[in-house]
Amino acid sequence: KFVLEDFAIDGLSPSDRPFLKAKRIDISLKWDAILRREVLLRTADLQREVALREAQSQELQASLRTNRAILSGIPDLIFINRRDGTYLDWHTRSQQDLAVPPEAFLGKKPSDLFPPEFAGRLQASFEAAIDQDRTQLLEYPLELGGQRRFFEARVVSLGEDTALTIVRDV
Repeated sequence: KFVLEDFAIDGLSPSDRPFLKAKRIDISLKWDAILRREVLLRTADLQREVALREAQSQELQASLRTNRAILSGIPDLIFINRRDGTYLDWHTRSQQDLAVPPEAFLGKKPSDLFPPEFAGRLQASFEAAIDQDRTQLLEYPLELGGQRRFFEARVVSLGEDTALTIVRDV
């Protein structure tokens, strides 16, 4: 309960008479009803937020399933590199397709793994893809298992400092 004394609500302009004038107004509120209403409103807000997050989670799960299916259907090698060439991640259907096991290249740069001329070309393609935001094409031979094989690498930007490379045995 609270009390307002000598209370007035003025009109719209200074010349208007007061809209409401009172010597004393006693106001009694049922706080428990007000608090209950506030709790109900907040609960409804939380329920909407939970439903939204649940829907977002389901969309994310569906997107992950789709991406996994796409990756499993791609026969090519896929690598993620930093601008400086450091290998961050990889994907292939079979590790037998890799020239060396992942532990031999993850965290390393092309200059640690390949001859200088090829490492320089590969490094330049990472930088160009990121800087120009355009696909870079690199064709090269590589000696694997005593055989000379030919590959095509397509390098695309994944953002300010990362590139994705798809390598195809041609």
